[in-house]
Amino acid sequence: QVHLGYTSGKAIMNDNIVNDLINLGLDEINFSVYSTNPQLRGYWMRDKSPGESLKALKLFCENIKVNASTVVIPGVIDEEEIIRTCSSMEEWGVNTFILSRFVNLKQEGLIFNNSPILKDKQTQSYEEFIEMVKNISRQFSFKIVGTPFTDPETKGPPYMLSKRKYRDYLDELPEITSNATIITSKLSLKPLKMIFNII
Repeated sequence: QVHLGYTSGKAIMNDNIVNDLINLGLDEINFSVYSTNPQLRGYWMRDKSPGESLKALKLFCENIKVNASTVVIPGVIDEEEIIRTCSSMEEWGVNTFILSRFVNLKQEGLIFNNSPILKDKQTQSYEEFIEMVKNISRQFSFKIVGTPFTDPETKGPPYMLSKRKYRDYLDELPEITSNATIITSKLSLKPLKMIFNII
């Protein structure tokens, strides 16, 4: 059994590569799809052969477990485009689709004093992003999750220990004997602070 942790699919030029990988024991793949619209994928992913990449994704979906992903960029990869992409992938047989919230500013999580990645693009608030993930998840049969921490099915990970009903598990953790510096986002700060304060 082979699990390919990540591919953009850009290096896959024909069906033979897909079939060879499957025949060698590949049974799960994480595939950055961006969009099933070849023009969008070609431009935003700098994919010179988006049609072949999407054909490869379809073949993978039909034969092995596929966890696809995209970055949600308002005005480019927005809810409407994601629903179109989900519709295609549902037909193909995708297992999981991960939606990553696009951040563009230092206060949203860019930690090296970077200038905006895309100067003319707005970002969604985290609350808007959560609602969008939930709405899309309700429309499809496969699992859809958002990052950071949005899972419409379990409503828990990854900070379940910060919730009151799971606090007893914190007592089972070993004693803290070291120090660490954690660089995190404003979103993660609150639940992490809660956990460390209790510990």
